[in-house]
Amino acid sequence: MDREPPRTDGVLISGHDPMWVVGLCWMLGCASLLMGGVLVLRGSRPAAMLMLFLGFGLIVGGGILAVVLRQRRRYIQPTPDGFIYTTPQTERTYIDDDVMCVSLSQQQNYFWGNLQTVTRRFIIWVETASIPERIVCISHLKPGMPDPLEAFVVRIINELHTAAQHAYQQGDRVEGDGWALERGQLLLKSAKSTSVIAIKDLSAVEIVDDHVNIWRRGNDLPIGRIPEQTANAHLLVLLLKDLMAGQVAENEANLPAGHLGRMIFERRPGSRTSVILGWSLVSLLTFVTLVLIVAALIDPRPRRRNRNTSAAVVFGTLTAAGFSLLTLQRRARFRRHAFGVHHRGMFTDRRLRHSEIANLSYSAVRHYSHGMYNGTTLIMRFVPMPGLGLKPISYSAQILNADTELDRLRDEISIAISQRMLNYWTQHGNCPWIPYLQFQGENLSYSRLTFTGRKQPIQIPLTSIVNFDIADGAFRIWVDGQKKPAVIEETSQPNFYPGLMLFSNLMNREYSTESAFEEGEASADL
Repeated sequence: MDREPPRTDGVLISGHDPMWVVGLCWMLGCASLLMGGVLVLRGSRPAAMLMLFLGFGLIVGGGILAVVLRQRRRYIQPTPDGFIYTTPQTERTYIDDDVMCVSLSQQQNYFWGNLQTVTRRFIIWVETASIPERIVCISHLKPGMPDPLEAFVVRIINELHTAAQHAYQQGDRVEGDGWALERGQLLLKSAKSTSVIAIKDLSAVEIVDDHVNIWRRGNDLPIGRIPEQTANAHLLVLLLKDLMAGQVAENEANLPAGHLGRMIFERRPGSRTSVILGWSLVSLLTFVTLVLIVAALIDPRPRRRNRNTSAAVVFGTLTAAGFSLLTLQRRARFRRHAFGVHHRGMFTDRRLRHSEIANLSYSAVRHYSHGMYNGTTLIMRFVPMPGLGLKPISYSAQILNADTELDRLRDEISIAISQRMLNYWTQHGNCPWIPYLQFQGENLSYSRLTFTGRKQPIQIPLTSIVNFDIADGAFRIWVDGQKKPAVIEETSQPNFYPGLMLFSNLMNREYSTESAFEEGEASADL
């Protein structure tokens, strides 16, 4: 329903425009008017008129801009059973039952490799008397900043989930953008085809790389990928997890030898631009080779014919080498599976299950050239347990900002290794962490690095530690009574992150390893 006058309280969800631009226009306008007055007193009439017109224009333009920016503002105020949507013209009240579908997505915003803000986009479609109304709720959140609409978003999705469960149990059709659920079947729709899969044949559903991935039993690759930002995509995840709750989950113990379960994500070396440039160069070399071959065949002069033949051999060799290199590069890939990692290089093919990994190394190095950020080199290394006859897997990539899925892989493997470290510490009372730093009972045994080398190990009681953090690729620990860090070690060392999780567990506090990337090492190329 509509009523006047409009309210301006609640949470700002649209029109996050900087009002300081208006203030700047007014300040410049006032300065121009003042300068115009000075020029009038000095007799510079043409220049004075120019400055006066400029100042007047800036002030009027700033006022118009202020009105436009204010008209773009939208507010939402959650209520116990609904919400109030406020625009500059009207105020409308809705209840939760009016919500037809929702869409939820977020985007991380980086500046020079550092996470600055997270943009959360929550879209609500509500039922009205005429056509459904689309309400877009946008929040710009700094890292660690609470979302003022988090409870409201969770409530709307949960109530929509409950309503969808009831509708499905009554035999009604539940659908979203690109999918539908009805009578034990999942319908996946696309522009090219439509497929129907029995829910009992599905094995897993998970959000990966901003898409809802759906797997069928016996298939390593997902049979469907629905963009996360589409209508009711999150509802599909909740419903499928409910319907698949009683099914037998994929188990590592039941997998055949060498099998790692379903594929969760894949990374290929090189960008699309470099691949296009590579094939373009090979095509050019092929054309030059053909031209030289034709010239050698039709030229009657022996000397020039021999010269063209030699050049054709050289360019043909380069063409074959380039073609072979690009073909081998196409087979190179790094995959994360449900129970392990698989890396296939140009000449190698290696697999490791999570349970077979003994050491994990992770390094994220930000690069700068002439003071400008130009990307981050991410390196991961997985070392198998001794005696298995398996070889390590190394993966490196040049990324612009961050790779959420690779960070998630790092954390999940770290959790598995950390559990083994905790069991060892429980049984033996000590556990190695990284070189020169290990757990000794309720203490940390640490050999500090100085200009003259490593000192004798000292015991640092866990109860004396007052703080710890990660900055510029270094892990630091402060103890009570000391201003300088008692421990400084690089985070790229083997099993640093699993040990960090064990350390956090022993300290009885939570710690997010995502900061390790945000505070990664930096290298300069000046």
